[in-house]
Amino acid sequence: LFRLAPVTVVAIFQGGITNMNIFVLTPIYGTQIGLSAGTTVGLVTTISIAGMLAQTPVGWLSDRFERRLILLAQGLLSVVLCATIAWLGNFSEPLLFVLFFLYGATALTIYPVAMAFGASQLHSRHMVGASGTLLLLYSIGNVATPGVSAGLMAHMGAPAMFLLLGGGAVLVTLAACYNLLRRPVSAKMVQTVEESV
Repeated sequence: LFRLAPVTVVAIFQGGITNMNIFVLTPIYGTQIGLSAGTTVGLVTTISIAGMLAQTPVGWLSDRFERRLILLAQGLLSVVLCATIAWLGNFSEPLLFVLFFLYGATALTIYPVAMAFGASQLHSRHMVGASGTLLLLYSIGNVATPGVSAGLMAHMGAPAMFLLLGGGAVLVTLAACYNLLRRPVSAKMVQTVEESV
């Protein structure tokens, strides 16, 4: 699957990183930058609503435009938003809510676009096996990174959470570029990869 759709593999791992860190560590982030409990809950709610509302329009776009380009745009925008939150996060609460909404709408929709692209590269009979592999990658991102993020926050401060999230977005951006620039995969390789899934 990585040979056919490397951006899918990377983006699914990034999805695991993003979802777990955002929902588990945002309360710690809010406490470290001096937000009230109510405001912190509002941030988590905002990012959840943003991800939910963006699913339909992003899905519509992914059905009509090149999904690798959409993933590239999502990766780049996520990097910019993570850097902006890390830099300006404690500058203004209204601005922080806007940034969290934009980040949720962008980062939380990478997973479905990546899954759709991966599915388009495989024969339907191999999707169950591929989905199991991708779910494992997602789970690894979920389990392995919150401790790393918490450690970074302990040593570098609250903005370090978004350094980790931004790093995941950088990987998605690079994988999308690689997927776009490499030579098309031959039919023989497609058959070989499908037989190994």
